[in-house]
Amino acid sequence: DFRIGLIHGHQIVPWGDGGSLLHWQRKLDCDILVYGHLHKDSVIELEGKFFINPGSATGAYQPWITEKVPSFMLMAVQGSSVVLYVYEEKGGKAEVVMSEFKKESSSSSTAHATSSSSSSAMGDMNSNSSSSMNNSSSSSHSTSNGSASSSIHH
Repeated sequence: DFRIGLIHGHQIVPWGDGGSLLHWQRKLDCDILVYGHLHKDSVIELEGKFFINPGSATGAYQPWITEKVPSFMLMAVQGSSVVLYVYEEKGGKAEVVMSEFKKESSSSSTAHATSSSSSSAMGDMNSNSSSSMNNSSSSSHSTSNGSASSSIHH
């Protein structure tokens, strides 16, 4: 089972900082923290936890990013394994990077991540990719600073 935490990302100061990401991961008591705000995708593993930022599906403008790269992610959770597919549009083509995150047994605090990539025509982005959230429950709460957060249990 994985606990997945979800926050907007403006709470992570400085933006994208590993220590701040770990703080929010601990606060939400999750194995995977999904955050945003930066409009740039990233996949990070820290201290056996997984931190993912799907970026911006439209490649939204940000003054500190010179290249707009539309991106989104699909996450497939199965048992103690998560496969993450990161889609980026570059030059009219979809580039797909796959990462796998395996949760160790509860007696171990480490995890393993592997990745591979492929490229396809932009039209292939609409293929039959999906993720299963069967037997999932979710909960939401507000944090002390007024921001909303969610946790999904699979």
